[in-house]
Amino acid sequence: MRLWRLVEGAVVDALKSHPDYLTERGERNAVESITKRVVGTLAGHAHQVREDGRLGGS
Repeated sequence: MRLWRLVEGAVVDALKSHPDYLTERGERNAVESITKRVVGTLAGHAHQVREDGRLGGS
C-alpha cells in the first residue's frame, strides 16, 4: 500500500506540475518525466528506509 501511494503521488505531482503532458504536444515528454519522478521518489524512500533500518521509513 505504501509503495502504491508513493508512485501515485509522484505521478499526480508530475501531472499537476505539467498539465500539458495530457496534450498531444506534451505527451512526448510525459513518460520520461513521470518515470524520473517515480524513480526519484522510490530511491528517496529506499534511502530513508536504509537509514531508519526499518520498512516504511517513518
